[in-house]
Amino acid sequence: MAKHDEHAPTEGYVSYEAVGHESADTWEPPPAGSLIKLMGDYGADMPLWHDGLLLADADEGVRLLGLSQGLALALEDWGRRWDGPQDHAQRDAEAEMLLARLRSELGDRYDFRYHP
Repeated sequence: MAKHDEHAPTEGYVSYEAVGHESADTWEPPPAGSLIKLMGDYGADMPLWHDGLLLADADEGVRLLGLSQGLALALEDWGRRWDGPQDHAQRDAEAEMLLARLRSELGDRYDFRYHP
């Protein structure tokens, strides 16, 4: 679950608190062909967006969206580190690798794009 980042800017930014989806019965996947953005944000561990934060954590990625466990964990790891001390080129390169994996697993259903 997302944690508050005490180092996050407090002015001019919106932070999202990830709220878990308790049941697949109440969660609606995005329509086929939808754009899903890979985008980091403060407080968002799972960096996939469609009309707002799509998933709360890796478990939801597997259970609700059908991601492999490995990809879901890699996305969650990237989401937690997106604004860390790594340089932007490294972050962007990792994002492109994640996009390739997303497209490989779910590219027949969704349009995935990276939003730095």
